[in-house]
Amino acid sequence: MSMTDGQQALYEHMVCNGAGDRASLVSFIKAMSGDMVLNVSPTTVSESAGSTGFTKTITVTLETANGQVCSWYNGPVTLAIADTSTAGVASISPAAGSHDMTDGVLSVTLMGSAASWVAADTATLTVSGSIFGYTLTSETCKVTVS
Repeated sequence: MSMTDGQQALYEHMVCNGAGDRASLVSFIKAMSGDMVLNVSPTTVSESAGSTGFTKTITVTLETANGQVCSWYNGPVTLAIADTSTAGVASISPAAGSHDMTDGVLSVTLMGSAASWVAADTATLTVSGSIFGYTLTSETCKVTVS
């Protein structure tokens, strides 16, 4: 008998890492019933217009609906980036695509190139995922130039 990715993740977290805490088990049980949300912080950022560019660190977490981080999760989420600037270019690190969280957390750097970002230009990071067959509601961080 083989374990699913989620079962393997829980085993590794609670047995191999010695976590064994009740909170991890409770959040895993909640996740198995679909009680998971992506949280992006911050969700909105303001930047001043100019040509110097910008860099923002965004924290993505997988949580239960009541805010308990799913620290047992070491699997993928999908990142995407878009912008409305005609001069600047938004990018993210890690790059757009699928990336693994570590202990339910992923740090993303959102950057705007050194170009003429003008008022009302935006750069938007979108995070999405599907875990245990449940499609999570996508969450965003939007940088707006003023």
